[in-house]
Amino acid sequence: MKQLFQILRFIFNRPRRLLAVVVLVLAAIAAIYVFGLFRCAWIAAAQGEQLAALGSVLGGIIGVFGSAAAVYLTLWSQRQDETDKVSNAIIREVMEFSRFAVGNLTTCENLYKNVVQMPGTDLPAAMQTPEPIVYPAIADRIGRLHMPQRVVAFYTRIAEARRVAAIIAIRLFGQMPVSHEQASKMADIWIDICQFAELIMLSADFKLQIDLRTRDIFVEQIRSALASARKTFPEAESFSEER
Repeated sequence: MKQLFQILRFIFNRPRRLLAVVVLVLAAIAAIYVFGLFRCAWIAAAQGEQLAALGSVLGGIIGVFGSAAAVYLTLWSQRQDETDKVSNAIIREVMEFSRFAVGNLTTCENLYKNVVQMPGTDLPAAMQTPEPIVYPAIADRIGRLHMPQRVVAFYTRIAEARRVAAIIAIRLFGQMPVSHEQASKMADIWIDICQFAELIMLSADFKLQIDLRTRDIFVEQIRSALASARKTFPEAESFSEER
């Protein structure tokens, strides 16, 4: 019973496996039905009619399996097309969010170098990003993405950056400026976000050249920002983590 449960869980965990099993079962039922008809006709028919019956049955079996294969390929193609559309949509949103990530990382560098000074109470506004639109809309299809874990990590880290900025603002009273340590902590998070963004964008399967060129521009901006941040924050933990 336990083995049967494990087999069922293996099948139902992946919609594509379930679809293949359903198509094969239907094809098997149809084949058995056709074979039963053939058996009855074979017994009842004369010898001359048996060859014709055999040809008809073989043609029917081929037609059954051909139809089953056509249904499977059509449904698989539709699911693959939907996966590509969902993946490309989320990648485009990540590309736009990467602009804010690069800008916020640069702000952290400027705070660390004392190029600018900022009261801690202004930090949440400075580290703010827009609310995602595509990501919440595809939450139930996140598993279909090409890099689901990295996409989840990207948006999770953005939420963490907001939370950390809010905590720093609470701890700093009045016009107390953001310290080097706090700027470094914020930078570490944005470094991580930029690295995830680069990996996600490089996984894009865009068909149009203009989309590929746009992707390359965003990737170059991220790499430039990370190269600068590596000089400013050489000890940042995010540079030593694997993704």
